[in-house]
This record gives sequence, C-alpha cells and structure tokens, in this order.
Amino acid sequence: IYVERFYSFFTFIVIAYIIHLIWGEINRKGLNYLSWVPLLFWVIIPLNSWAYSNNMLENTMNIFVSLSVLFSLKSFKSKKLKNIFFAGTFLSLAFLSKGFVGLFPLSIFFWHFIVFKKMNIKEMFSRSAQLFLFTITPFILLYLFYPIAINSIVNYIHKQVFGSIQNISTVESRFFIIEKLILELLPALVLCLIIFYFSVKKKFKVEHPEKKWMLFFFLLGLSGVLPIMISMKQSGFYILTTFPFFSIAFGILVTPFIASVIPKETFKIFLLGIFI
Repeated sequence: IYVERFYSFFTFIVIAYIIHLIWGEINRKGLNYLSWVPLLFWVIIPLNSWAYSNNMLENTMNIFVSLSVLFSLKSFKSKKLKNIFFAGTFLSLAFLSKGFVGLFPLSIFFWHFIVFKKMNIKEMFSRSAQLFLFTITPFILLYLFYPIAINSIVNYIHKQVFGSIQNISTVESRFFIIEKLILELLPALVLCLIIFYFSVKKKFKVEHPEKKWMLFFFLLGLSGVLPIMISMKQSGFYILTTFPFFSIAFGILVTPFIASVIPKETFKIFLLGIFI
C-alpha cells in the first residue's frame, strides 16, 4: 500500500511540475512566478484529490498527456521535428495507459490554427499529420516485432470501445460528462468570482494580454470532454486529464489582477520569509 501511495503522490508532483513548465512556455509578460495560480485552481478540483488518493490509471495517463501538450507548445517556438516526435510518443504512451481518452491533444494544432491564426491551413494539417504519425509509430513497431501486443489492443478496441458505445450504459444522459465537468470546476469558478469581486472593488481595469491562450486551453480541455458524449458509458475520472488545461485557462484569466496585487518583488520577499 505504501508503494502505491508513494507512486500516486509522485504522479501528482510530476503533473504539478509539468503545469509549471507549460505556464512558463506561454507567458511572455514576466508572469512566470505566478505558476502557483493555475496550480491552485488544479488542486482545488475535488476529483483530483479523489483520483490521487485512489491511484487511478488516469494519474499516469495525465503525465503523458501533459508532456505531449508541453512538447507541442515547444514546437510553436522551435520547428525542430524532435518536439513533435516527443509529443506523439507521449500520446502513444497515454493511449497505452488508458485508451482513446488520452488522445485529445491530437487536436492541439487545429486549436492553435483557429485561435491564433499564425499558421496557414496547410501547415496546420502538416503538423497534425506529423503528430499523428509519431503517435502511431510505436504501434507499427509493435505490429512488426511483437504482433501479439497488437492483438491485445484490437481486442481492447472491440470489447471496451465499440462494446461500450453499443451495449453499455452507466449514465442516463449523454450530458452527464458536461454536468460533471461543471461541478468539478465549480470551486475554480467560485474562486474566479471572488477575485473579480475584489478587482471591481479596487476599481482594477481587467486586461488580458494572454486572452488567446486562455481560449486555446479552454478549447483544448473541451476537446477531451465532448467526444466522451458519444458513449453512454461515462464517468467523471474520464476527464481527469483535461483539468490541467482548464486550470491554466483560469490562471490566465485572473493573473492580471493577481500580478497587480502581488508583484514579483513582493512574491520574492514572501518566499524568502518562508524559507528563513
């Protein structure tokens, strides 16, 4: 039991660190020190504490999904193919951890194209194709060198995926997963409202220099939720891997005000006081 608990806690720490790294990739306004804001939003999601105390498979899958998004973001700055290679490889590991629910970051270049309009449609399809190719490459290698593993995957797809879509029902409505998402994000929404209340009270003019990133991460998170509605076999922990991206979106939403209240110098003094 102690090995299991340690491993689950380890996955929690790793994902928190990846959120910190993703925050550093998208912030160009000197707000890297506020990476604790999306982490706070992520920690207060109720399902997270339940999942990491019960060592769910999604904990491991979440590491690979988050790493895939991190390297995809790196590919926006550096067009070296290795970043998309790592992004695709981590997606294949996410699939091997828990199946199709870990593949939603395949849409990441599409959402970047829609939100930022910095690449043309040809480049978007090219990068998406590269990501898909690197995602399926490990399975091609399995087919060539260890075909019995592919038989196992085919059986999984036939029984677990198609079987659940056609025959298994664990909820009364396809909108269950949307209701679950809203309930899980409710603490973050309430915290946002509290922050906005104080910003209005202080007559703070809200500006969002990174508002496009906020929309990008929100849409990326939704792409991991909405496809689940295809099946009537649904559960809240299916969307666990989307929470880091919703948390980052919430973090972007409130950081302009938080940065005005807690500037970088004040934060450094606060940290110094803690460690001294």
